[in-house]
Amino acid sequence: MFQATSIGSFASQQLSSDQTLSIMGKTSRGCFLQTSSAWTIFLTEEAARGPLTINLPHGVINPIKQAATQTVRLQKDSLIFSDAVHLFLRDAAIWQTPAPVRPILPAVIRQKTIAETIRSIMNRKAEGSLTGILPDLFPLLAPASPSKKTGGMFTGKLHQLQTSLRTLDDTTLPRHLAAFLGQGSGLTPSGDDFLLGFFLTLQRWGENLPLTAAMLPWGQEIADEANQKTTHLSANLIECAVAGQADQRLILALDEIMTSTDCKLEWLDGIMAWGSSSGLDALAGMILASDPHLVLNI
Repeated sequence: MFQATSIGSFASQQLSSDQTLSIMGKTSRGCFLQTSSAWTIFLTEEAARGPLTINLPHGVINPIKQAATQTVRLQKDSLIFSDAVHLFLRDAAIWQTPAPVRPILPAVIRQKTIAETIRSIMNRKAEGSLTGILPDLFPLLAPASPSKKTGGMFTGKLHQLQTSLRTLDDTTLPRHLAAFLGQGSGLTPSGDDFLLGFFLTLQRWGENLPLTAAMLPWGQEIADEANQKTTHLSANLIECAVAGQADQRLILALDEIMTSTDCKLEWLDGIMAWGSSSGLDALAGMILASDPHLVLNI
């Protein structure tokens, strides 16, 4: 019998009534469950909180993964994996994304942080090992910089979206946003992670960004369309982002980009560890949402 330490607000809502859940998968980091309404819940011993995450004490995840078969019962605030393995949720602290605590900085300072972030990522990654959307965004941010990478599968989509964002052409914006849905491989394709970062930025810092009034109304439409065009997990995470909720590591990265003056980038390890490329794909969305006219010297 085990007790969860915390549970994300969206996970808590989806687990508010008795039901049978399915085991979606088991990884080295935890276990994925799917609710009867097709929401994905992640059980893990990792410290980072998230809207769909249930955090566990050390030593709990292995017994749960060993006991988990095809289905799990939720009964009276307990996830029942077997007769001997129950996970109690009632006393778990409910976590939701906290509000920003510092004011946004002028665009010129934020640009310096973004430029230093990109330089640091390029220095950490071996040549050719940077995948996903972020390297396809580089030529649009720094067109004068020499680059061996002239384009990838997302280059055209990014150029079309950036053009629409600069002109705020609402006849093309929905189409160019939806073009990223389901693009890429894995449980959370790169295009979905990009949209997550994009709408999270607008929702969290919207009143300070020029795109907000034009773009936020499209957020729920894209979230609804995601349910038809990508994985359940991606669609769930986009829905959370549209509501301003996301993993702590993404929130920390976004807030530091918006409010930090020191460029220490102590948050970078966290976002780089969020999936194989998911964190950096979300970062690309954050960067473009913050300023579609951004031009950097990198």
